[in-house]
Amino acid sequence: MANSNRLYRNFVILQEDERGYANSEDKTLSGYSKIEARGDRCKISFYAQNLRKDNDEYCMMVICCKKDMKQIVNLGPIAISESGKGDSTKEYNIANIGGLDLHFDKISGTAIAKMKEGIPVFVLCGFLNGQQPSDNWKNYTIVKAADLKNKYVDKLNDKDSKKEFKKIEKKSDVKEKNKKDECEREDVEAVKEVETVEAVKEVESVKEVEPVTEVEEIRSESVQNENIEVKDNNIEPRDEIVEVENKIIEETVVKAPKENLRGKFEDYEDEIEANKEFDPMNGKIRGSIGEYFEAIVEGFERDYDGIDEIKYTKWYKIPVKDLHEMCNMSNYNKYTLAYYPMLNYYPYIKKYGYFKLGYKCDSKGNLKHIIYGIPGKKDKDEQPYDGRTGFVTWVDDKEGGCWLMFYDFKNSTVVVPMQ
Repeated sequence: MANSNRLYRNFVILQEDERGYANSEDKTLSGYSKIEARGDRCKISFYAQNLRKDNDEYCMMVICCKKDMKQIVNLGPIAISESGKGDSTKEYNIANIGGLDLHFDKISGTAIAKMKEGIPVFVLCGFLNGQQPSDNWKNYTIVKAADLKNKYVDKLNDKDSKKEFKKIEKKSDVKEKNKKDECEREDVEAVKEVETVEAVKEVESVKEVEPVTEVEEIRSESVQNENIEVKDNNIEPRDEIVEVENKIIEETVVKAPKENLRGKFEDYEDEIEANKEFDPMNGKIRGSIGEYFEAIVEGFERDYDGIDEIKYTKWYKIPVKDLHEMCNMSNYNKYTLAYYPMLNYYPYIKKYGYFKLGYKCDSKGNLKHIIYGIPGKKDKDEQPYDGRTGFVTWVDDKEGGCWLMFYDFKNSTVVVPMQ
């Protein structure tokens, strides 16, 4: 049940394959496609910029290069604006892409092409993980996508009728399952509440350590009470009473503070350490999460003259010579954290030959966000995909500026900072 709701998402970077179709020669002809599948639905999105608009329409293509499936599916036209931008999304059943009973996992690449007298001219193309097939894929048979509107409505009706039948037949099972799901949600919420309460208690216990004066007052009261009892009983000699009093007072003054002072000093040291401000130049990120992410960036160049505007951030500069270098999976952790998320932005990165990776921490040194930085001027032409993918923050640096995208690694989401 969990797998059916899981989101599968793949980006395909589209690069210029045929020259002469750029709207402006001084700008990059580029684009990307996105394949998203959740449940039984699959969305295929195309985005391109700097395409020259003319009378011949551009078409969206998906390329299948598997052993049992070698063909190209024409999903239909993509409209191009006067400024040269194209944006379109198609939605299908995951097992019926283009109405051709094609499963989405058969897709190896995508392209934007023009049809010239029945012959395709591939203007932009790209493949998953940048791995182009060894054979001549441009000679594959091109199949047009079917009109799925009527078929899809019929399938929905059939599906709804089957669901109704199942609901009547298994009503009790559904109710029981809903109850279980409800209980699980309540358990999760309860666990979260307990965790937050425990966290608060830990903080309070650090601040409420003031035991020395209390001990002295209590013990001095006990001494006074004993003295009163002694006086009431008229015990003599007097020297013996004084000796007992001195002994008790000496014990409270000398013995008690030794134990309490040690504990108080340790708590004081812990408090100083906890309040110590994180130094991104020399400090290490806290906890096991910190150790994991610190290990991944070993070997990357530290950028000490990085972006001062973002506090408590450790910056790294990652050189990129070519697209092949970004597809290198020899160190899988480096690939998944640094290179793979940036594959789609190679047309912007190649102009400068590097991109930046930042670990944004809080003042205590706990990792909060991962920041990806692509160098570029504060200009729409150099903002990656007009900010549609999260690069909406521009900061100045010593190398001319940088576009930033903040990534919440715990929730796997792109976030936009308030300031």
